[in-house]
Amino acid sequence: MRGEREPSGTEYGMAAILTYSSVYFMSWMLTQNPGEKWVVLIAYPVYYIGALYPAFLLASRAKHAHLLIGLKSAVYGWAFSGFSLWVLSGTTSLIFLALLLLFMLLGGFTGSYISLKRQLRHETLVALEESTNIPETDE
Repeated sequence: MRGEREPSGTEYGMAAILTYSSVYFMSWMLTQNPGEKWVVLIAYPVYYIGALYPAFLLASRAKHAHLLIGLKSAVYGWAFSGFSLWVLSGTTSLIFLALLLLFMLLGGFTGSYISLKRQLRHETLVALEESTNIPETDE
């Protein structure tokens, strides 16, 4: 992605795969530690962070439409994760998919918000630096 354009389909696909890695990791943890409550408790925060990071990476490269990019990244990640879990496990609970979508949307929103805030802070600092630069005059 260069300049002002939106991320490409390939970039969204790579973000979806990165998001799926957190889902796959937690699925593996749940199968390796059946009945462990601590694994179940950390699963959804891991899904949230798994959606936050790719959304932040995509949105931080854009100059505009941060929220749309973050939410699109989250939905693509959710669709890829849901499809992959359905193919690998044969069955996936609709309640799980709804909760996964909720946490991924929250992660996508947060990642895009952090990216927008970071960009605005950078632009403000640059504008402040330019406004306070007073050329030196030789007297």
